Amino acid sequence: MKKFFAITLFLAMCAMLFAGCGGTPAASKSAVPLTQTEIDQMYTSPADFKGRTVELTGVIFAEVERDADGVYFQMFQDTVNSERITIVGYADPTIELTNGDYVKLTGVVKDVFEGENAFGAKLSAPSILADSVEVSSYKDIAAPTLKEVVPSNNTIEQFGYSVTVNKIELAKEETRVYLTVKNNGSNKFSLYSFNTLIIQDGKQFEEQSNYDAGYPEVQTDLTKGVQTEGIISFPPINDGNFKLTLEGSSDNYEETLKPFEFEIVM
Repeated sequence: MKKFFAITLFLAMCAMLFAGCGGTPAASKSAVPLTQTEIDQMYTSPADFKGRTVELTGVIFAEVERDADGVYFQMFQDTVNSERITIVGYADPTIELTNGDYVKLTGVVKDVFEGENAFGAKLSAPSILADSVEVSSYKDIAAPTLKEVVPSNNTIEQFGYSVTVNKIELAKEETRVYLTVKNNGSNKFSLYSFNTLIIQDGKQFEEQSNYDAGYPEVQTDLTKGVQTEGIISFPPINDGNFKLTLEGSSDNYEETLKPFEFEIVM
């Protein structure tokens, strides 16, 4: 269950973040950012790292507050498990941030916020006074690309209906296939993403829905002259060659379409 701080205590923390700072970040005890090991320790004992510089990524999970001095938000630094609550203040009230945004930030560990969640449980979290905040994306924060491949011979056309594999991204958490589908044929054309398969080493992988990512979807039914672009995500696979198979059909049953099969060489 996600843990949310009581809003009144959060607003109090907003005032504390900029208290005595004149709306600008405080000087850091060390300009060297915390190591990953130190970041792990910070979430166990935030007070031990007050004044230290830190670089973090995360996802905003509640309404962003703002006043004349800046913006204030709560984020999960562990985006996969929705854990490691972090309180952030940033002295730029004009920045566009909203609930659900993935962000990168650099700042100073200002203090420790101790409060209660909606169920009355005692919680504590590091509060960060940021000197930079950048809006990023799900895939860059939660599932960064380990390898990208642009296949050769990446377009197959039948009866004017074409499928193009623009690129493939391997990540620890998933595999992303970028597609363009065009209907330059004479009839309505349909391609169903849930019928798409990756076949590798005697195993097959089906589409893996990822609602958190907000990827553009490949439209299913295309009228004549229409094209669509999108991303189909699959479970993670090995860094090796595989076959990508997609099935399409048209409204003209005399047009016998074979599966669109791509041999992907990694």
